[in-house]
Amino acid sequence: MRQLVLTAFLLGSLAMASASDVDECASNNGGCAHTCTNSVGSFSCSCRAGYVLNADGLACDENPGLEPASNFGDYQGYRIWSSDRHQRLSYSDARDVCRINGGTLVMIKDSAKQTFIVDHLKKESTQGGRARRFWIGLDDLNDENVFLWNDGTPLGAFDSFQSTAPHTIRDCVTLSKKARRAPRWDIKPCTNSYSYICQMDFDACLSNPCDVNAVCTDNPAPALDATCTCKAGYEGDGTSCSDIDACLSTSCDVNAVCTDNPAPALDATCNCNAGYEGDGTSCSDIDECASNNGGCAHTCTNNVGSFSCSCRAGYVLNNDGFACDDDNECSRNNGGCQRVCTNTEGSFICSCNGQEELNADGFSCDGKLGLPLPRRLCVCSCFAISLRD
Repeated sequence: MRQLVLTAFLLGSLAMASASDVDECASNNGGCAHTCTNSVGSFSCSCRAGYVLNADGLACDENPGLEPASNFGDYQGYRIWSSDRHQRLSYSDARDVCRINGGTLVMIKDSAKQTFIVDHLKKESTQGGRARRFWIGLDDLNDENVFLWNDGTPLGAFDSFQSTAPHTIRDCVTLSKKARRAPRWDIKPCTNSYSYICQMDFDACLSNPCDVNAVCTDNPAPALDATCTCKAGYEGDGTSCSDIDACLSTSCDVNAVCTDNPAPALDATCNCNAGYEGDGTSCSDIDECASNNGGCAHTCTNNVGSFSCSCRAGYVLNNDGFACDDDNECSRNNGGCQRVCTNTEGSFICSCNGQEELNADGFSCDGKLGLPLPRRLCVCSCFAISLRD
């Protein structure tokens, strides 16, 4: 009896829980970007192939890092690869995976390309078996019975459709291959899940053919090369780029220095030389003497692009080029004095010894050295004057 009561209680509890569960997916898809899955008391979001769930648990981000299950190699500028036989997707999901990885579902526009693909599929079959049906990039989703390739171009003269292939509204095309049978295209509902084959334009820029200061642009298939274009401020053929020297086309003043501004700048800067002023394209001499005498103690002389200081007689210019120091003339050849030279501020004086006298030239002396000058005698002549009545 106790077991029956417990069982009834549990069943009732489960029924109540089921009855009270809220289906979050019923409103706005639960906020999920792709698929919302309701569960008892909760829900979860998931993403279609080629996408990964964002950290917010709702959004789906493109996942371009899918590794191809089989890389067929390069064909006329395209890299072709197929999915694993266990990875089967709807047409739209398969197309998204190819797009996210930088390509499209494979577009088979000639027999040579189809032979290349089928040969690789046959090799895979002999090495462990692979899927036998693959989505290719052809559909009539936009206009019934008007089949377009994924790049928007119409179906051309080449095709491998079977005349008895069933046709429904808005169909997509598969490539199938079977042993000892020619490859064929079949029209299938786009919601079916099959393996798929992608093609990606071979990116010639991956080999870094351009200069570090250039932009590499892959040339569309069937081209196998890329175009290199130097960035703004650089010149060259793209494989080698150098900074454009704007000074070659900039008119700076003859008394200015031109400095090229680094790329991407396309101009240069003109700066007047020391001693000149202006905007660099026009420079004029600065009269340094006009302000505070140029810092000179005595005389300031302005020169073109410069100036110089000089001193009055009796002074010599200091090593700083501005101050003036007294010139001790007596230190050189006794100032030119014959006997005694006495230095004074800005000048000097010559003097003599003993009975000598300084001559009018201010330098030489006359007389007997060391003796006092002799007394000079005055000779007078006497005469009488007679006064008569």
